[in-house]
Amino acid sequence: YIRCEPDMRVVDMDGVWAIGDAATIADAAGKPYGATAQNASRQGPAVADNIRAAIRQRSTKPFRFGGLGSFASIGDRMAAAHVFGIDVKGFPAWVVYRGAYLSKFPTFRIKLRLTLDWIADFFLPFAPVQLGLHRHDPVGSSGEVSAESTPAKLATEQPIKHP
Repeated sequence: YIRCEPDMRVVDMDGVWAIGDAATIADAAGKPYGATAQNASRQGPAVADNIRAAIRQRSTKPFRFGGLGSFASIGDRMAAAHVFGIDVKGFPAWVVYRGAYLSKFPTFRIKLRLTLDWIADFFLPFAPVQLGLHRHDPVGSSGEVSAESTPAKLATEQPIKHP
């Protein structure tokens, strides 16, 4: 990581600035900001303002951002979220997660296409896009492949069906 001052200047380097995943920028409490897109996308305009201020020989400002929240999609239309200080889980969190994700797209056309795709996905049956085999420990405890796990047997097993 690149150690930075609170205004995003690289420590001990004149005229060098860093942002994003590689930069370690401490918040007001001295704790480094996380390497997230949420932080990096706000560091960009802030460092631009600071570089402009430095060129004009004005004072720079420390980067300060409290974060809007965090999400974890856990599959099967479920998520966990912490948004604006509120914990949400399950299907409602998944809806909030999808809404936040959708809001990041730049044009109405893209947002509409993605929304229609999500609606179709929600109401239409699951369409598997991956083939695979379901195996149960083909190598026995003795280290030998069992007769039940021969390639011919494995090739005829049915793939896992998803709801």
